[in-house]
Amino acid sequence: MSEEKRDTQTSASQTRPRADIALRFTEWQIGFVQDCNLRCTYCGTGYGATGKKPGYMTEDLCRRLTAFVFAHTPEDQPIELGFSVGETFLHYEAFIRFADLLRREGHDKGISLKIHVSTNGTLLNPERLEALAERGIALTFSIDGPQILHDQCRKDPLGRGSFERAIENWRYYRALCTRNQRGSACVVHSVVSEHTRLADVIPFWLEQDLTIFDAVVQNPSSFASAEQNDGWHRRQELFLADFESWAMEQAQRLNVPGFLSEYTGPRQIFDIWQRLFLEREKPLCGAGLYTLAVDIDGDLYPCDALKLNPKWRVGNVIDGIDRDRLMQFRAERHQASHQCQSCEVKPYCPKSCFAMDPEASLAENFDVGCYYAKQCADIASRSYTVLSKCKEKKHVP
Repeated sequence: MSEEKRDTQTSASQTRPRADIALRFTEWQIGFVQDCNLRCTYCGTGYGATGKKPGYMTEDLCRRLTAFVFAHTPEDQPIELGFSVGETFLHYEAFIRFADLLRREGHDKGISLKIHVSTNGTLLNPERLEALAERGIALTFSIDGPQILHDQCRKDPLGRGSFERAIENWRYYRALCTRNQRGSACVVHSVVSEHTRLADVIPFWLEQDLTIFDAVVQNPSSFASAEQNDGWHRRQELFLADFESWAMEQAQRLNVPGFLSEYTGPRQIFDIWQRLFLEREKPLCGAGLYTLAVDIDGDLYPCDALKLNPKWRVGNVIDGIDRDRLMQFRAERHQASHQCQSCEVKPYCPKSCFAMDPEASLAENFDVGCYYAKQCADIASRSYTVLSKCKEKKHVP
């Protein structure tokens, strides 16, 4: 692209009128690619395509989206731009051009922004990782623990496992982030599926000298098999059993406030303990409030998960936000979560999700997720009581 053309496009975006304050967002979930190079057995997005035609965002739409984002962003707040659902690095060069455009526009407008990409980690190499670190881009690597478990689920189209490539690139980027001062970060996300137990995942990451990581249960999906969906409650039960065992083990090992620097294990336990210690409540998710998602056609949704059902569409980058549909969604989510207001675990609950099953109503999703969230909160609360009984407790190696 010529500098003259780029300058013209940038100035055009600068003159775009700012949106109504009710239509400004600080978190953007961008489906830059609707496709994936892996064929994970439990994939809940139809291999990144979400039931639509595979592809990626055109440069014209990237420019339009950039203008749209900054027209719908508060002037005095930083923004986060997350790239997920499909495998973004299937189109690495196009992503870099888009990321540079966003960063340049943010710099020109004096708006701080953070770019984060969720990736399976298999399409990267040292040169690409260096470029991402230089730009301060945070990466979340999807790695499901030990190789034998990871490779049972995360396979390429020929049935080959993806562990070796993913773990190698994770280690490289982790080392880069340790040295890099530009704000890049390296995070791990593990899915506990029908082949995995949380009890298998925890020791693996501790062996990698990773103190805190994300671990979630494989959720139901219209793209998963009936057998996988039927096994969801059983997976939850096993996950919660391992969750409680680890929480109690850590509570007996640590103390208050020592856990803030010495806890190791799944992030969920640490986050709830931290909220109990700081007496700081976690808010509900920002879907449709301060979060907006967009697909490769420019269609807008309250969050990434709701892109799986067209009924949740709330506008388009070119045509603008459909205010009536967005306000209807906000009213529905408020009604679905009304039970939170009188719940005794509300101050430290990890909160339910409105989109566990995009085919269900917001209320149905919230009710199902509420049970699981309460169980996590109860376990973390009981273990925190053990943790805080003796502030002078000696640490066990």
